[in-house]
Amino acid sequence: MLKVGCIYGISGLLCIVGIGSVAGAADVAFDWPGFRGPHGDSVTQESGWKPAALAPSPKIQWRVEVGEGYSGSCISGPHLYTMGAHDDTDTVCCLDVETGKEIWRYDYSCQTGPYPGPRATPLFLNGSIHTVSRNGQVFCFDAATGKVKWQRDLIKDANAKPPTWGLGTSIIHDGDTLFLNVGQYGLAMHATDGQILWQSPKERCGYASPVLYDADGQRCLIFFGQNTCYGVKAQSGSLLWSYPWHTGQDENTADPVFWRGHVFISSVYSNGSSVINIANNKPAEVWLNQQLLNKFATSVLFGGHLYGVHGNTGNGDDGGGILRCLDFMTGTTIWEHALGRIASLIIADGKLVILTEAGKLHIAMASPDGYHELAQGIIFSALVDREKTTKGKFWTPPVLCRGLVFCRNDQGVLICVSLR
Repeated sequence: MLKVGCIYGISGLLCIVGIGSVAGAADVAFDWPGFRGPHGDSVTQESGWKPAALAPSPKIQWRVEVGEGYSGSCISGPHLYTMGAHDDTDTVCCLDVETGKEIWRYDYSCQTGPYPGPRATPLFLNGSIHTVSRNGQVFCFDAATGKVKWQRDLIKDANAKPPTWGLGTSIIHDGDTLFLNVGQYGLAMHATDGQILWQSPKERCGYASPVLYDADGQRCLIFFGQNTCYGVKAQSGSLLWSYPWHTGQDENTADPVFWRGHVFISSVYSNGSSVINIANNKPAEVWLNQQLLNKFATSVLFGGHLYGVHGNTGNGDDGGGILRCLDFMTGTTIWEHALGRIASLIIADGKLVILTEAGKLHIAMASPDGYHELAQGIIFSALVDREKTTKGKFWTPPVLCRGLVFCRNDQGVLICVSLR
């Protein structure tokens, strides 16, 4: 059952994309319609929010318990959509962005396992919400009412083979076609009825989500498979290229990053990170080093530089949470800053919005000139249920939308922080 505690509120935000309609809210506001934001790259141009609002302590607008898991927030208009789990049951819920109040919810049976709960972030598309469970159950809901439009079980319908920890892919789209990292190098479905348009050989997949790119006048996709990175034609699913990338635990989790005909890939338990040139569909290594090992959180490209968190979840020799800035084309480390433990990040209005595993927010300039912090704050310090919150791990990347930052931990505590 969803539990809402409204600590601090601003009523009735109505926001049109590109226009902030409430005094003190963002000057330029955008929706966050799916995993990694408006453009699928963890970058938003939203401006007008105030880093200084984190000090002296964060303003917690509301908190909600949505169930265990790692699903991020999807925001369209006045509504936020996310997923959670409890007692072998997944929940898809729609909340009011301003208050956290539940609008609708849908429960369905989904057997859990280690690290319980869904991994995927819902996708808003043409008035519908699309979700996928760790076990391959795909749903399409009416975004306003929560009514199920269609559903698929990919284990039954496509003989999908989830990897060890369950499917990690979020759904991305190109027009009315949905793409998932399922099978050896992906699967495509029609958004209106769930029809499977194409699927790759029935092998175990990686955990990363698909990445769209353009090449030679056609739409293409990058799939980070269990031990290989693939390039695929979006329309047909035809394989264009492949590049081996083995890890000790078969964990390719962070999304690849595409830029100017090159692809950045990174994982722990591996050779490190690399940029490959995929010109003429013949991948060739540009550089390979150990400077930026991504565990879960995808590095973000901004101004020709990669900003990402290096290290595993532990406190071993790999550092376990060092923020680094690398030159994309050379792999050279420009600067680094120790955060402590694993963290994730997005970039908003040229600023890094960083969330650590322990639930601390940092805001700094996204600049190769060095780490210049603007503000920081511990977001659980104002919560009533401190014990439960501090036990949870904040592994899900934050979302910034309408001057609000949304952060959730694996125990299911979703927190809305105002930076207005």
